[in-house]
Amino acid sequence: MKRPTFDFPEVKGKIIKGLTVYDDPQCGREVLLHFEDETMLSVVLETATTVAGRLYRNDGGCMEVLHAHGDKPVATPLRANS
Repeated sequence: MKRPTFDFPEVKGKIIKGLTVYDDPQCGREVLLHFEDETMLSVVLETATTVAGRLYRNDGGCMEVLHAHGDKPVATPLRANS
């Protein structure tokens, strides 16, 4: 199965001058690539809340999972290439 990717053809051939990673508990993490032509590429990594539930049966100390439910975080796509 091919996973979705985010491609940035605009930065092809640019020379990287530096890399900064910001860690902000409220906004998430941001990776900032600094290029020699004074442009920058920002990639923001956001976290999302998920919900998971499991129905268990306790059989004398062994927890047996009878059923499980869960959701996946929904991301707002920038420009996903699949």
